[in-house]
Amino acid sequence: MEDDVMVFFEENYYKNMKTIIINFSIVLASMFFFSCRGGEVLETISESEAAEVIGNAISAETEGLTEQVEDAADIAAAYLDSCGTVYDSLINKTQGQGIRTYDYTLSWSWQMTCNSLSIPQTLSMSYTSDGLYDTPRMSSQDQSNGNFTVSGLEILAAEYVFNGAVSRSGSQVSKLGNQNSFTSQVQMNMQNVAYHKNDLEVSSGSADVTISGTDSNGNSFSFSGDIVFNGGKTATLTINGTAYPIQW
Repeated sequence: MEDDVMVFFEENYYKNMKTIIINFSIVLASMFFFSCRGGEVLETISESEAAEVIGNAISAETEGLTEQVEDAADIAAAYLDSCGTVYDSLINKTQGQGIRTYDYTLSWSWQMTCNSLSIPQTLSMSYTSDGLYDTPRMSSQDQSNGNFTVSGLEILAAEYVFNGAVSRSGSQVSKLGNQNSFTSQVQMNMQNVAYHKNDLEVSSGSADVTISGTDSNGNSFSFSGDIVFNGGKTATLTINGTAYPIQW
């Protein structure tokens, strides 16, 4: 009798242990499954999406850096004889048709520095902008500000040369892939960006760039790279060895 009782308890013990082990395995598998699915949901912004934001911060078609350089070149040409005076202007720029649209309000300030003979030496400029753009790949609502100096003001100089910094921050929605929404800040530092006076376009120069931000799930992202202006309304952005062409 005693032996039968022992056998009974042993059989139930091992049966219960087997059930516990199976249930524990199911729990672990479920945790792994949902962890992986959680990883998919929490996927942060890709390098190509970051490159898209940077490209739009450069492109004239989205009121980016190259458009501000062109506006600054127009101001430089118009105020060569205005030494020492501080000027400002408020401008609204809208493109309401086509596959790329934008609407921005810009506030400009500038001052021409001249030598003792009243010959222009450098033009100091700053601006802020506030607005939005929409393209087939992305939409954005953002603000930007820039500070730079312009040289090459001599009549015989073929190009205006820009040095300075520009930042652009706001919220974006990607229209590709997972259609991520996120906030970002782009910082660009220009080195000898040249604007050809006859061709009326950015012809050469470079900039280093960083972008950082947070996606809609609270995940942060950050990328850095280099921009080379090629002329012909094109530039090349390089991030981690990958080249992204930019055209406007």
